[in-house]
Amino acid sequence: MIMENISRAFCQRESWQMLGYCAVCEQAVPLQVDWHYSDRRMINFRERFVCPLCELNARQRLCADIVSFVVRGRSAQAIYLYEQTTPFYRKLYHQLKQRNAAISIKGSEYLGMDKIAGQIYNDIRHEDAQNMTFSDEQFDVVVSNDVFEHVPDVQAALRESCRVLKRGGVMIFSIPFYVGHDISSQRVKLDEGKPIFIKSPMYHGNPVDENGSLVFHDFGWDFLKFCREAGFSDAYMMDCYDPLKGYISELFSLFIAGKQS
Repeated sequence: MIMENISRAFCQRESWQMLGYCAVCEQAVPLQVDWHYSDRRMINFRERFVCPLCELNARQRLCADIVSFVVRGRSAQAIYLYEQTTPFYRKLYHQLKQRNAAISIKGSEYLGMDKIAGQIYNDIRHEDAQNMTFSDEQFDVVVSNDVFEHVPDVQAALRESCRVLKRGGVMIFSIPFYVGHDISSQRVKLDEGKPIFIKSPMYHGNPVDENGSLVFHDFGWDFLKFCREAGFSDAYMMDCYDPLKGYISELFSLFIAGKQS
């Protein structure tokens, strides 16, 4: 009802602003809202409420908020992000380094099947989430923003995430999540590298490919089981609600998976 009322109040406008607080920039800002990525009946609360300073939307700001909370007050940490060329990576890197210069932060992008994992191309590290080149138990925190839906073998990617985490480490991640679905479904599978479509093709934005990233999965509640089967000791969804920060969806979620100490 809250989301519907806000959407209805602004249905005649193309865009507007809502004063809020950005935890990344650590100041009050006019959060930008519009109808992008929506059906024009309901605002896409997850992908909008963009901070004009750091350029992060509500989902990304929430993830940065939680990562900052997890590492705050700890000794040197090693953090890995499944991205390197995005505003999220740059802003979080700057924020965490300002607070603790001893923190190690690595990022990467998937640059295509023709690239060699672990190699640097134009200052960008190429990694395949299904078979990463990092050593076992290298990182304290792994961060993934809407990546796993683009991985053909998501179970392999989760096993790799767990492998590179230190004992007691955590993976903080977001995924497009269908709360009414108990079982995840596959949109497309690969046959000798060629896509076989089970559902109509869907693409999300990709910072290193203007054609976007193909969506392989629609995730439901069994994703938490996938995490546990991959070796995580626990996995859960955390609902967040903070109107001041623009986290105002009735189901605004982030996921946490921990590796046993």
